[in-house]
Amino acid sequence: MAQSAEIDPPIALRLREGLAPNRARMLQLVAGMGPDAFQMTLREEAAQLEQRLLRLNDVQTYYDIATFVRHVGVIAEIAERFGFAALERVAGNVLDCHVAQDDVAFAATLARLERLGHAALFMLACQLAD
Repeated sequence: MAQSAEIDPPIALRLREGLAPNRARMLQLVAGMGPDAFQMTLREEAAQLEQRLLRLNDVQTYYDIATFVRHVGVIAEIAERFGFAALERVAGNVLDCHVAQDDVAFAATLARLERLGHAALFMLACQLAD
């Protein structure tokens, strides 16, 4: 009779992650800018985030590394501005994986950046006045 090998339990892959802006930072922005200027900035930054997320795959496909790095950098700046710490950290991780030339980690981290980026975009859009 053959002995059975022990099998490690499967690793759970989370396709959804919690993401929240730093509420205190958002309130500071409103207090510092005023509600109208904050809404205008929010619209501009949300539009910028949307455009950068849409362009990530295009510039990666065509190996335009300088543009890719610029897009990821802008995403990190927007994340920092509104207090999306996880998004800012993952943007840095994407660049680290690129520098390390770790294609597998790069692809996985880029997918995570896109998921978190879209979640942040949704949260910013929810803050907009109608």
